[in-house]
Amino acid sequence: MDDNATAGSRKAGNKARRRKRRADRALCPPAVANKLGLRVADLAAAKSANGFAEPLVDNRAKRWLDGTEPMPQWSSGLLSGKAVRSAENQSRNETRRVEEEHRELLQTERVQRNLESGKTHFRGADPDLVADIAFEAAKDLARGATADDLSIEETTALRAVGVNPRKHSTWQMHAGKCEGRGDSCIEGAALHAAEIFEQQDALRQARREFVAVSEAMIADGTVRVGDIVQLGSPAYRVGTIVSTTRSRVKVRIVGFKQDSYEVIEKSMYPQWVRAVPEVRTPEVGEQVRFQDWGRHHRQGTVTEVDGSLFSAGYVLASKAPRSAWFDGSRLLPQE
Repeated sequence: MDDNATAGSRKAGNKARRRKRRADRALCPPAVANKLGLRVADLAAAKSANGFAEPLVDNRAKRWLDGTEPMPQWSSGLLSGKAVRSAENQSRNETRRVEEEHRELLQTERVQRNLESGKTHFRGADPDLVADIAFEAAKDLARGATADDLSIEETTALRAVGVNPRKHSTWQMHAGKCEGRGDSCIEGAALHAAEIFEQQDALRQARREFVAVSEAMIADGTVRVGDIVQLGSPAYRVGTIVSTTRSRVKVRIVGFKQDSYEVIEKSMYPQWVRAVPEVRTPEVGEQVRFQDWGRHHRQGTVTEVDGSLFSAGYVLASKAPRSAWFDGSRLLPQE
């Protein structure tokens, strides 16, 4: 098959996939699928397989969820499958967390044994642990401890990072202060250096706590796939969470000028987004008023919908045609 035939086949395949996505969204609008916490494609496939050709409306999904209307077996089966997968994911995450804690414990014990044996050269992630041990020992020195007060492990860790506890000129806290004489270790320079060390330690701890909060928000479902969220200022955008990792979420939004305002997916911590009230999703072919990215009010026709995002074709004052992606928050009331 020549290159032209390959390109034609690929183009035809892309068109077929786009047609299927439009058909799926017409049968199961993204806003309704998000409310149920299911994928549009899964809902559409289940409806078609069970002979349901009517579009799924928001009110019916609400009645299913609050129990005022019996839920069809095909949809309850999807939700049951989702619950099972969620439980399996939670179990895997817990198992992974325990395994990581066990690995960290074994790594710490190994590094401590190597330090006690006098080893000063480390590779991989071990230097970070050595630096932490040296950091704590350096703080003790700054507060008045002597070299004899330190353990073999602490002394070796200091040597590994280039500090001789018996030689003041190697103490980083004395740069420009005591000049290696040791006559102002506790009263001036050391206290100042201890404050700096404390600040650095606080920053590291804050970082660990920040990531821990991110992991907790994802683990307990504070943020979930399908949630419509707003990115924080100044990058104001509304988009949909399309996937999660252990500590980050990926949000599908309309990009910025450097992205030619195309749809992109941006990875970020969940603390950087906030949930927003449900954004209206227009339908393909609907006439809408909206504010473009230059803050001009436009009238156009919706050509494609992707969750909380929509593509619209419109005409400038110069009669030049334009087409671009926007998010639902930019919709304006019809005049």
